[in-house]
Amino acid sequence: MGAVPIKENEMILKHLFGNFKRYYAFFVLPLLFIGYYSSRCAGKVIVSQKDFRLIGNMVFLNECGEKLDLIVCWNKGEDFMSLGLGHFIWYQKNKDNRFEESFPILLNFMREKGRKIPTWLEDMERNGYPWKNRQELLQNLHQDDLRRLRRFLHDT
Repeated sequence: MGAVPIKENEMILKHLFGNFKRYYAFFVLPLLFIGYYSSRCAGKVIVSQKDFRLIGNMVFLNECGEKLDLIVCWNKGEDFMSLGLGHFIWYQKNKDNRFEESFPILLNFMREKGRKIPTWLEDMERNGYPWKNRQELLQNLHQDDLRRLRRFLHDT
């Protein structure tokens, strides 16, 4: 098959787009309706357990380089810990909060969804965590309190 002459191409385009208004109602409006209807009816995204784990592992790789130690951090110049893949902020008890403290909100959300919060973590939430500053946290990276906290965050 050879190349189509320019005049023939122009005629085809003129036919298609010249009649565009006529076909608009038959093609575009149903597509808009389908898009609107499907967005209104789509409530949940169903993800298999296998894909759910894969997504979780990819996020863990991206946020922590798959290093459990990095799931709890206290950045230089900050007066709070950052916890989990969501970087939830947790201030020491009775500290002036410059940002919204989001870790206690996460714990309340977990409780509402039926997740049992370990007693040791509830004690920390009530009384404050045992590290006064970033330096103390770094000196105690491999103590039981931090190990349990990292494991809780990872398993959640």
